[in-house]
Amino acid sequence: MATELKALDDMFHDMLKDVYYAEKQVLNALPKMAKATKSPELKKAFETHKGETAEQIERLSQVFDLIGKSPRAKTCDAILGILKEGCSHRGLGGQPRPRRRPARLGAGRRAL
Repeated sequence: MATELKALDDMFHDMLKDVYYAEKQVLNALPKMAKATKSPELKKAFETHKGETAEQIERLSQVFDLIGKSPRAKTCDAILGILKEGCSHRGLGGQPRPRRRPARLGAGRRAL
């Protein structure tokens, strides 16, 4: 039983590090995404979400404190893929505007 609890604790801590990393990466990407968009509504959504993400990072830090661990990030490949896809859509300069906007919106929604 003690081994199972240790395994669950380790799994929870590992997942917490993944989420912490993902939130930090999103926090860094949101200003770039806001700058890249021409839509005032989408820019505002990115800016609002930046504040919410910062609050979430603070909450995650509190969870680390509660379990007696220091806040540490572990690379999360899933968020890297989502952010990479979002960045690639910003480079769609050769496509007509109607195709660029939906690509940015889709990438932004995945990041949010």
